[in-house]
Amino acid sequence: MWRMGASIERSAVREAFASRDFRYLLTGMAVSEAGSWLYGVALIVFVFDETRSAGWVAAATILRTIPYVVLGPLGGVIADRYERRTVMVTSDLARAALMFMLAAAAAASMHAGIAIALAFLTAVAATPYGPAVAALTPSVVKERSLAGANAIMGTVEHTALIVGPAIGGLLLILGSPSLAFFVNGVTFLFSAGCVVAIRTRSGGEETEERVSTLRRLAEGTSAVRSSPEAAIVVGFVFAASFLYGHELVLLVLVSERLLGTGSEGVGFLNAAIGAGGVLAAGFTSRLATGARPRLSLSFGIVASAVPLAVVAFLHAPWIAYALMAIVGAGSIAFEVVSMTLLQRSLPRDVLARVFGMIDSLAVGGVMLGSFIAPLLAETIGLRATLVVVGCSLPAVVFALTPALKRIEKVAGDRARELAPTVDVLAALEIFSGAPRQALEAAADGARRESVTAGTEVIREGQPADDFFVVLDGALDVSSMGEGIEGAAVLGALGPGDHFGEIGLLEDLPRTATVVAATDCDLLRIPGQDFLAAVTQAPSLSGTLIDGVVGRLSRTHPSYRPKVLEQEAS
Repeated sequence: MWRMGASIERSAVREAFASRDFRYLLTGMAVSEAGSWLYGVALIVFVFDETRSAGWVAAATILRTIPYVVLGPLGGVIADRYERRTVMVTSDLARAALMFMLAAAAAASMHAGIAIALAFLTAVAATPYGPAVAALTPSVVKERSLAGANAIMGTVEHTALIVGPAIGGLLLILGSPSLAFFVNGVTFLFSAGCVVAIRTRSGGEETEERVSTLRRLAEGTSAVRSSPEAAIVVGFVFAASFLYGHELVLLVLVSERLLGTGSEGVGFLNAAIGAGGVLAAGFTSRLATGARPRLSLSFGIVASAVPLAVVAFLHAPWIAYALMAIVGAGSIAFEVVSMTLLQRSLPRDVLARVFGMIDSLAVGGVMLGSFIAPLLAETIGLRATLVVVGCSLPAVVFALTPALKRIEKVAGDRARELAPTVDVLAALEIFSGAPRQALEAAADGARRESVTAGTEVIREGQPADDFFVVLDGALDVSSMGEGIEGAAVLGALGPGDHFGEIGLLEDLPRTATVVAATDCDLLRIPGQDFLAAVTQAPSLSGTLIDGVVGRLSRTHPSYRPKVLEQEAS
């Protein structure tokens, strides 16, 4: 079984890499992420050198993170409201311009306050980028390789945690903070170029109704609240971020007071966390695609927390580094599983808003943990604080285990109940590449109908409402079309065929009449559920486009199908 799981995982990773658009998305994110870590190191050095004040350094750190807390949800709204590639390119270009301004300010030895203000604006410009990446990812890879794609991205983020600060330190040795800021500006330009090369369009569909920002925020929140699985995952994300906020402070004290490696030794502890995340990439996507997501999520949380409690009783640095590698492995496992669960359990049109809200909660959790950690360490001592922090999150997981089991059981029972209908839909070319979660949503709203011979199922000219799949029997298709004298017989339908999609895809009245030639069993799917499923496929299939174009050319030759315009874009 392990070998089979490993084979499936390698296949998912290979398939994710096979996507041209995913490679561009990943490359841009990797370079940008490393540049951001590089710039963070340079900013702290510049501010400290100019002020010789730890307070100014703290101010720089806080102001760099506040926009993610306050504006994170708004960034998600922007990423859902507009085309996501455009959002990402705009964010990259704005940050590149601000970095070049910061480089000039550092070269001129301007006041640290100016550098902090530019860093604040850079964070503001960054708020839509992360949600846009998370929401775009399911559109550039196939459903079966989504977990592999998330694992790759998590690995890149952990690698950036090692590479970025290392490059920043090297640039500071070779040059100055100004050089580091300039290089980071170049990384944003490179990232923008990669995003421009992505062909997939995602988000930003025009709607007839202007929806307010507050309503869009409420829709994202409502989507999480309506999904018990998503609500628990979001809660765990906040708790994990709260834990990380403690780590940022406590590991400095661990290095200095327990390991004897001085405050600068915290760099080795953080590097070990990053290395553990990179090494763990080999099994994270398997956890996300497993049949027991509850266990996978719990494993990631426990592995990222418990080693902190163990470190409280150590003095050997090398053992601490090994434990931090376990923390890194658990962290990336948690990130990949939680992101994949959210991407699969929520509608794609609200994904960016949800991830914007999560970014806000996550950074807020980090800030809160960073604030409480020193107070707790001073009150009960460092060792006791490490034990409390390392055990509290696993305790929460243990307390929520009954609820997680119930959610997992209900979801499993419902999936098994819908499986026969989902299998019927999955066999249709029209749904090729659509995620199983989308097909389950369509199957949930579907209903079986029996019609007798001679029954008119749909009539030409009527509003298009539902999509139909023929389970048994035969039906005749005819149309008056444009300039046809009398109804022209277009063909017959049998088991495994479908009809009704043209009016839904093209937003047209029915273009043909379908009458049961024999007694038939049909599967009727509401139009909105059909569109939600078919538009979640990576792209419209060639067979679908050919079918729509061919049938419209026979009945409505003057009409240019919208599917052609979508494919061209």
